Amino acid sequence: VFSWNQSRHFLTSWYGAGSALQRLKDEHEVDFSILTRMIHKWPLLRNVLYNVETSLASALPELMRLYASLVEEENIREKYYKIIHDEYERSGALIDEVFRKPRVERRPRMMKTIEMRDKGLRILHQHQVELVREWRKLRAEGKDEKANELLPRVLLSINAISAGLRTTG
Repeated sequence: VFSWNQSRHFLTSWYGAGSALQRLKDEHEVDFSILTRMIHKWPLLRNVLYNVETSLASALPELMRLYASLVEEENIREKYYKIIHDEYERSGALIDEVFRKPRVERRPRMMKTIEMRDKGLRILHQHQVELVREWRKLRAEGKDEKANELLPRVLLSINAISAGLRTTG
């Protein structure tokens, strides 16, 4: 879970929500309609979907793509990135549909908080990916001593991103 959050996927908190909502909409249209009308009267469900939405807002496809670039086998990278990205888009669209407004209109404070941290975090994410790429290269070349010297910087990047996100544990 930590690594999914660290890489700005937040996958474990939203993945599958869009498919479940789409299935409800397609197979039980009346129930989906009731859900969209009653969401504000069902506190537990509303809070669950707010948590899903918060994770979707914190996840960023550009950074997902950046971390996916660490997967060297292009066919594997593209296959799984597409699956994840499609579910991300589906989940966001259906959450907006359930609440009948886009999250930027309904939750501007949450969006502003995420936006305020974004610039600095993007720099840290880019740096982390470069460090991980270099560490892997050194290991592949059998330069274990050099890789071990780089490891504290990799770990520091993990701590910095965790502190910046404030949601990774």
